[in-house]
Amino acid sequence: MTTGIEPTFSDGRVMARPADPEPFLLRVEATEPGVRLDDWIRANHERLTAELYRHGALHLRGFAVHDPEEFGAAARAFSPQLLDYVERAAPRTEVADKVFTSTELSEDQWIAFHHERLPRHPRPPTLPRRPPNPRGDVRPVRQPPARRPVERVTRAALLGSGRSGPERA
Repeated sequence: MTTGIEPTFSDGRVMARPADPEPFLLRVEATEPGVRLDDWIRANHERLTAELYRHGALHLRGFAVHDPEEFGAAARAFSPQLLDYVERAAPRTEVADKVFTSTELSEDQWIAFHHERLPRHPRPPTLPRRPPNPRGDVRPVRQPPARRPVERVTRAALLGSGRSGPERA
């Protein structure tokens, strides 16, 4: 990792540090090959839970997760009660028990930014890495508005309203 930001923690096999100076996303990265994510989560569950609430999101990378079953095992290690995909708002395929593909639309179709609608939210939502598509689109990760300073939320809300600043709110 090359952010230049001091690690939040390191246990010799895994290192964690904020992804950027606004510490909403904590990057947790295996520093040696073969670290099983489900085992590591179980051994560090309390610390990960605290870091999730402190930062808002965790980006787990570099762990030994080779298939959807291993991804499901890691998700269950953090949150044992995974949800079924109900009220099917988008086409998806179940690839392992309660592990689903991302939205399956053809490359010529646009997915609206707030498309990932969940009628009931798992705690926390878990999103597997997926290979990039030929257009180079990526899955954006956004900081939830409730965790942003009020003035930033106000400014974001005003951008869509035609108003120019908080004085008109």
